Amino acid sequence: MSDEHWYAERRARWQPDRVCLLLVAESAPDDDGDLANRRFFYDQTLTSKDGLFHEVVRALYGASPLASGPNAKTLWLARLKAAPVAGERIVVLPRTRL
Repeated sequence: MSDEHWYAERRARWQPDRVCLLLVAESAPDDDGDLANRRFFYDQTLTSKDGLFHEVVRALYGASPLASGPNAKTLWLARLKAAPVAGERIVVLPRTRL
């Protein structure tokens, strides 16, 4: 799966059709080509390195701390989509790979 497809697949699943609040960040963090290190607002795996996601959920829902792990973002992504809140990057791929 290409990098662009990986990001597009997750964005399509969780991004709301209509957006009331758009959060914009610079670019996805560099993963050095390793999927295990890949971080993205719409990826369901949550780690301590997902600072933007942690802070958005804390600011909007008062939830802190969040449990890390596979699918740990699922509930929160569904709530953000229903709100509708979207997180978007100015640059789709990590800027080091452009």
